[in-house]
Amino acid sequence: MKTQISIQYIFITLVAVLLTWLLHEFSHWFMGVLLGYEMGFTLNSAFPIQGNYNQQWHQHLISAAGPIVTIAQAIVCFFLVVRRPVYKLFPILFVPFYMRLLASGMNFINLNDEGRISSDLGVGTFTIPVLVTSLLFLLVLIIARKWALSKSFIFWTALLVMIFSSILILVDQAYSIRIF
Repeated sequence: MKTQISIQYIFITLVAVLLTWLLHEFSHWFMGVLLGYEMGFTLNSAFPIQGNYNQQWHQHLISAAGPIVTIAQAIVCFFLVVRRPVYKLFPILFVPFYMRLLASGMNFINLNDEGRISSDLGVGTFTIPVLVTSLLFLLVLIIARKWALSKSFIFWTALLVMIFSSILILVDQAYSIRIF
């Protein structure tokens, strides 16, 4: 398959990063609202406006909502592109993998969604994060091999995703742009 890092591809990658992050955080927010909390969310966090969660299982559901939707995004994209190879959709599959890999690594510093659930369930901090990241990596690997994507193309995609994700995270830390 002929692949090219064009301005259009860069733009699609930027949109994939933004939409993946927003959909992920919106999922946390929405689950919190469904459970009766007044919630807020920014580009990279969702939180109860007033205090803490009433029950630990509420926190687990809210924590799980984001990764579940992110995994669903990757699976839907995988099944769409496995039938019709459109390389410009690769970032929509790659971003969930990168996002959950980054979140898994952050568990060393501060427990993240899967790490918090995994730790609270007593199966070790990294068990669920490793399973989720491995599944997402497998989807990316299958498509990369099926389409014979070059290492260079994957490298540039990963670099773009890292740059755009880093900018999003830094903007969120600096300005805490509240979506809801």
